[in-house]
Amino acid sequence: MSKDAEELLDEIDETSFKSGKEIPIYWFTRRSNKTTKLVGNNKTENYLQSRNRAFGFEFERPMYVEYISVETEGYPPNHKADFSETLHLDNSPKESSRKLVDNKFILRVNNLLTSFSFKPEKTQNDAQIKRVTVIGTTLPELYQSLTVLGRIDAYKDEIYSQCQKKIEEKDAAESELRGIEEEKSSKESSIEELKSVGDALENSKQDLLKENEDLLLAISRKEKELESTHDRLSAVNDEIDIKIRESKGLNQEIHDRKSTLRALVNDINLFPTEISGFVHQGARNIRTYLILAFLPIALLVFVANYLFTSAAEFAEIAKTLTLDNVWSIFISRLPFVAISTAIIGACYKISATFVREIMRINSQRLNLSKVSIIAKDVSDSSSHDLEMDGDEIYEARTKLKMDLLKSHLKGYIDQGYEYQPSRKGKTARTEISNSVNEDESAEER
Repeated sequence: MSKDAEELLDEIDETSFKSGKEIPIYWFTRRSNKTTKLVGNNKTENYLQSRNRAFGFEFERPMYVEYISVETEGYPPNHKADFSETLHLDNSPKESSRKLVDNKFILRVNNLLTSFSFKPEKTQNDAQIKRVTVIGTTLPELYQSLTVLGRIDAYKDEIYSQCQKKIEEKDAAESELRGIEEEKSSKESSIEELKSVGDALENSKQDLLKENEDLLLAISRKEKELESTHDRLSAVNDEIDIKIRESKGLNQEIHDRKSTLRALVNDINLFPTEISGFVHQGARNIRTYLILAFLPIALLVFVANYLFTSAAEFAEIAKTLTLDNVWSIFISRLPFVAISTAIIGACYKISATFVREIMRINSQRLNLSKVSIIAKDVSDSSSHDLEMDGDEIYEARTKLKMDLLKSHLKGYIDQGYEYQPSRKGKTARTEISNSVNEDESAEER
């Protein structure tokens, strides 16, 4: 029948195990020997000088020795000592060597001995052996300790049985715990999967929301683009209307221009109402003559001013001079006065010539304008309400124009000149008229 743990603990507390203690000197033989007196020594007079020899110790009866400690003084560090143990069971020696640690040679035995010895190595130092301590028990105490050990073994078996049950219970609990942990892991895995699914759904939701926002933004942009397109379409329609009106205006302008062209073709034989070519050429000639007339006029003004100034100075000087001096000065200045008079006359002549030419050009421009006006009025009035074809009207207008030019330019054209219209001129006039009529027909279609 097994006992519970508390009872086993009480019995173990009541069981005392006698551990090793220091073996006193009376358990050794030859107790009066100096070497033996080192056992448990506390007196300095029992110290022995170190020698290169073995220090032997023998028990009166076999002893169980746990360890042997030899205290020394003066040995160098890591010094060695050789130990020899005589075992009780087979009376055989056992040799070993130990190093010095903290001035002690320590040998672990844990066996039954009848004697032992140690021999330090030789040293040059003044070393001493102070004490030998032997820890162990006698045989009766050893037997008692073995009995206690047997009881401890029994307690150990009982404890092992109790522990085995607890281990089995622990294994069962651990197995159950593992099942719970596995279930927990499974639940946690399911939770993690659900969380992953939830996160995926949340991410999908966020993506859908973002896509929705993007779609709304795209719809808003498209609506704005549609509004902008409508605005542009309205602007294009307005522009089309404007272009249509402009096209109508351009068509009307084209029609008017063609009418004007037709009238110009009909009046191509008349003097031009715009005589800008004659006017421009006359203006260029007038500018040229003005520049050429400016130089003699400027010279004339300069010489006249100089003579006037010199005359005023001479009048002032004459007041202070005698009559003879005045005449001498006057006579000496006659050549200069003559040359100045000649320069003034030449400059005047040149300037008057340029001025008369400018006046003549201007008069010709006025006469040419008169001829142009008279020619147009006479041509329009002479061909009004007359049953004449185009060639006859063209020939009559050309004859009138040449007569007017002859009367105006009679200083440049021969008096016997008479215009004879050529067939080539009549043909060109007819081709121009036909081309204009074809354009009008195409426009009407």
